[in-house]
Amino acid sequence: MTKNTNNVQFISRSTVRFSIALIVAVFLILALTGYFSSQMLDRVVDLRKQELKRLVTLGLHSIEPILEQYQSGELSKKEALFQVRERVRHMVYDDPFNGISRTN
Repeated sequence: MTKNTNNVQFISRSTVRFSIALIVAVFLILALTGYFSSQMLDRVVDLRKQELKRLVTLGLHSIEPILEQYQSGELSKKEALFQVRERVRHMVYDDPFNGISRTN
């Protein structure tokens, strides 16, 4: 009977050890996944901000000549607004999150 009891104790010890190792491994995988997901999300947000800044700068540069003509008196306010609106209305950009978009 003692041999049977030793086998049961051995099995339960190894089962407990395996269970603990499995729990630790799962915890580590979850922790690493959470960490890398957080890092990836931060990187995506930073890239999106950079892209938005680039698009705004591009838009501003495209209307600067019209603003300069208005400031020098070559264009009336009404004509300058019309030209700026037309230029912005025709801007199209590829938004990776929403497909192709228009700035209407």
